[in-house]
Amino acid sequence: MFVMDRSALHHTGVTVGDMERSLGFYRDLLGLEVLSDTRLTEPFVFAIAGLRADAIRIANLGVPGSGQVLVELLEYQGVERHPAVARPCDPGNGHFCLEVTDIEAMCTRLEAAGVPMQSARPVNIEIPSVRGAKALYVSDPDGYFVEFHQRAPAT
Repeated sequence: MFVMDRSALHHTGVTVGDMERSLGFYRDLLGLEVLSDTRLTEPFVFAIAGLRADAIRIANLGVPGSGQVLVELLEYQGVERHPAVARPCDPGNGHFCLEVTDIEAMCTRLEAAGVPMQSARPVNIEIPSVRGAKALYVSDPDGYFVEFHQRAPAT
């Protein structure tokens, strides 16, 4: 039996090809806050992932106003890497979702920056319990999906 001490999401991790390029997206464009940025070479960090590299640069980003929600960016250095190209429906693919208050403004900002989007504009969610909510999927610089969600207006 699996037992957790707490029911909480600690972080979500995204492996990136170029940390500076990814920080330009997550920090500068999306507005996440850099809480730490470290380069590790200790063996334990590679044992966790079951591989050997020269180093790993890890940047922990906080979602403003969320308390303790972290996005961990990982750049493995000195190891052969291959891009993971997948569609949202392909097994093994992932995404995380950020809640926004003005999805149209976010879409306009991302569009102006040339960020690839899965749909041309935010999509209205037609589930009765959340009718009026909107969602948008975009790709980060490495093709990882980030979803934006705007809650339905209060009725």
